[in-house]
Amino acid sequence: MNNPKIAYRVEEAAQILGIHPSTVYELVRAGTIPHKRLGRRIIIPARALEEWINTPEPWASFDYAHRK
Repeated sequence: MNNPKIAYRVEEAAQILGIHPSTVYELVRAGTIPHKRLGRRIIIPARALEEWINTPEPWASFDYAHRK
C-alpha cells in the first residue's frame, strides 16, 4: 500500500480491501476501522488503514493443530 495518498474515501478503502463500500460503512459505524469525519465526509487515514490490516485478530493466534 505504498501510495502517496494520506487518506482514502470509503469507496477507495473498499477497493483496496476488496469489499463493498457498504461493508466499510458498517465497519466505520461499529468503530472497527480507524476513520475521521470531516463534516459529513468519512476518510480513512492511509497509515491507520495499513496498521489495521496488519494487526492480527485475537482469534488468529488460536492453535488449531492441538484442538481435539
